Amino acid sequence: MSKVIQYHPAILEADAIGYSITSLHAVLRAAGIVSELYCADDKARPFTDLKPVSALLNQPIQDQPPDTIIIHYSFYDDVALRLAQLPGRKILVYHNITPGHFFHRPGMEQMAWLGDACNAARAQLASMQHMFDISIGDSDFNAAELRQLGFRNVTTIPVFVNTQFFSADLLDIATYNAIRGHAATNIAFIGRFVPNKAIEDVITVLAQYKRMFGADINLHLIGKIWDQPYFSSLLAHGAQHGVLDLIRTHIALEPLKLKTILTAADAFVSMSQHEGFMVPVIEAFAAGCPVIARAAGAVGDTMGDGGFLLPDADTQTAAALVRMLSLDGELRARVIAGQRRRAFHFRTENTARLWLNTLHGGDGRRKPDGRARP
Repeated sequence: MSKVIQYHPAILEADAIGYSITSLHAVLRAAGIVSELYCADDKARPFTDLKPVSALLNQPIQDQPPDTIIIHYSFYDDVALRLAQLPGRKILVYHNITPGHFFHRPGMEQMAWLGDACNAARAQLASMQHMFDISIGDSDFNAAELRQLGFRNVTTIPVFVNTQFFSADLLDIATYNAIRGHAATNIAFIGRFVPNKAIEDVITVLAQYKRMFGADINLHLIGKIWDQPYFSSLLAHGAQHGVLDLIRTHIALEPLKLKTILTAADAFVSMSQHEGFMVPVIEAFAAGCPVIARAAGAVGDTMGDGGFLLPDADTQTAAALVRMLSLDGELRARVIAGQRRRAFHFRTENTARLWLNTLHGGDGRRKPDGRARP
């Protein structure tokens, strides 16, 4: 194998997709394979491995043509469509696109454009089903969607997750002590502040806990604001339920502080209505933070037999589970041990082996239905 090219419009190591791309880049180079990264021209950086995609599209591929072009797809992207028509073996990695109806809701008219864009991206994805030699979903949920659209040679390879970092002992002690000292019980959620994450239901869990067990609890919301009116609506929801003063928001948090919050928290709580993988679940598993999550999208596949999986947005049960985990040390220890076993499946060596076997034409340890074994 002479060369592998990876493309995604933005490749940022702080982002789950970006981290997975750069991790694969490192794995390929360690295996002696020439690996190159391309992104949108305005996201390329001089003196780094990130090259402008125009250099790939506008110049003839000479000297050492790529054996494989890997296109990571997560949103509408005409560049991806052009790359899929270049010579060489093409591999699609599908990271999921949120269905547009999650952004078409009463009172959220300002986000309708995003719903339209998501629907357009899903239509574009369907139009490319004949262009790839191998199609990869980063979860069984995403792989199933590719099969439904008619993609060929579909398999599952999970994203790379930095389980080693999240399971390490290093913490921000000042942050840890501040969190544990401010409230007896703490819950956390990590994710973009967008409607499909149903963060308002996590806030309702907080309110249920206050109602049933008292107010000595904080909710830590960690993420990025995509739409200020929607974010404001979440704060209004907290005020309506009398828990606004118990909510702590952390925007664009550095990794060590994020990990510290997970370690300090009694539980990670997700009421999300749609997920293509949900990397924070595995981060919480590795950090030793019990997870309580709604079974939506790929969440059940990602969690496996770890944590607590709820069939719906049962906020009262979620609050009761938080209470049990905060009081019952033996239960907490059992849950954490089970989650760590599950996180072990997502260690870098496993994911790297699946990728190298796929690129070299081996069958890895894929199941008969094409899904990759963890």
